[in-house]
Amino acid sequence: MAALTALQHQTLMANPWFSSLPDRVRQDIVAHSGTRAFDRGERILSRGDPGTAFYAILDGVVQVSGTSLIGRMAVLTFYLPGAWFGEISLLDGKPRTHDVGAHTDLLLLALGAANFELLLATHAEFSRSLLRLECERLRAMSVAMESTATHSPEQRLAGRLVELARNYGSPTAKGLRIDMNLPQETLACLIGISRQRINQIFKHWVDDGLIEQHYGHLILRDDAAMEALASGGY
Repeated sequence: MAALTALQHQTLMANPWFSSLPDRVRQDIVAHSGTRAFDRGERILSRGDPGTAFYAILDGVVQVSGTSLIGRMAVLTFYLPGAWFGEISLLDGKPRTHDVGAHTDLLLLALGAANFELLLATHAEFSRSLLRLECERLRAMSVAMESTATHSPEQRLAGRLVELARNYGSPTAKGLRIDMNLPQETLACLIGISRQRINQIFKHWVDDGLIEQHYGHLILRDDAAMEALASGGY
C-alpha cells in the first residue's frame, strides 16, 4: 500500500475524476498501488511497450510525445500533478502508443495491471468511471484537433500557456509564473510550428508586455489578455 502524505492525497483529490469515485474505490486504488520516482528526462513508457500500470502524478510534470519515421518529434501534451494516464493499454491489451517521459523530477502512484484487473472485477463503479475518463480524453482530443484546424499559431500557443498557467502557475507581483522548463524547441513540437516562429511570437509578446522570459520559467504578465488572444479576441 502506498503511504501518501496529506499533500499527496490532496493532489489526488484535486482531480475531478478521482474525487468523484466512492470512498471505498479510492481507498482500494491507493491500497493496491505503489510509488515510483523518476529523474527529469527519464523515460517512463515507450511506444510499443506492454501496458503494465495505470499512473497518477503525485508531484512533477509528465511529457507525452511521439516520433515520426523520419525522426521528427511531436509533443502531444503535458500531464500535471493529479492527472492519471496509462489506462488505454490496460483496457485494450495493446502496446503503448506514445512515449512518456519525466519533464521534471517526478513521483508517480502506480496501479499495476493485475491489481487494475482486480479492481475492475471488484468495483463496477471503477469500470464506469473509466468510461467517463475515456470520454474526457476523446472530448479533449476533438477540441485539440479543431484548434489545430481553425486557430492561428498565436492562438494555439496562447491557449497552451494559459492552460499551463492555470494548472501549474503561481501568482507573483509580475503575473502568473509557469515553473516549467519550456524551451522554444519543446513549445514548437507542442504547437506544431517551427522554433523560429515561436521566437517571433515571443518577441512580439514581450514587446507588448504580455510575457516575460526567464531561464527555467515564463511569466504571463497579462493572463486576461492571453486568454483573449487564445479565443481570438485580443
